[in-house]
Amino acid sequence: MSYELINKDLNMWSCSISDLTTEQVNYFLSQWPKGSNIDSLMIFYEPSEDKLVINEDMQRIEKYLYIIKAYMSLSHAEREEYRFYLSDKLSNEASKNSIYEFLEVLDGAIIARKIKNLSQILGKQSCQLDKVQEFKYIESKHKKESSNHWIMADAFNYGYMEGIRAERARRKAKRERQVKVNA
Repeated sequence: MSYELINKDLNMWSCSISDLTTEQVNYFLSQWPKGSNIDSLMIFYEPSEDKLVINEDMQRIEKYLYIIKAYMSLSHAEREEYRFYLSDKLSNEASKNSIYEFLEVLDGAIIARKIKNLSQILGKQSCQLDKVQEFKYIESKHKKESSNHWIMADAFNYGYMEGIRAERARRKAKRERQVKVNA
C-alpha cells in the first residue's frame, strides 16, 4: 500500500483503490450489502496506525477534504449541527446516506482517538495502594484478570484529572476577564 500524507495535524492520508490489499477489499465488502462495489469506498480509518485514509480516486475530493477538516475541528454539539446542515443541503436520499456513512467514519475516528488518548493518560496515573493492606490483597488476587476495582480506580483518576482541568480552565478564564476589565 502506498499512502500519501495529506494532513499531518489530522493524521489524514490518501490512497488509491488499487493500493488496497485483497484483505482490506474483502473486509470492506463483507460489511456492505451484496453487490456493492469497492469503487464506492470514500474513506476508512485504520485504528492500528491511527490513520484516516481518503480515496484519492474519488470525485470532488477537495470538497470532502474541506468537510473532513471542518468536521474534525468541531465540538460534539457543533458536529451534530454540521451534520444536520449537510443533510439539509442534500436533496436526494442516496446522497444523504452517503454523507451520513462518511461522517460515521469520522465520528469513529474521533472516538477511537479520544479513547487512545484517555488510555495513555490513565496509564500514567497510579494508585498508591501499597499503603492499604486490603487493596494489596485485591491486587494480588486479580493480577491475571480484569477487575472492576481497577476499572473503578481508573474512572476515579480520570474524573479527578478532568475536575482539575476544569478548575484550571475556570481560573484562567477568570484571570482573562480581569485583564480585559483592567485594560
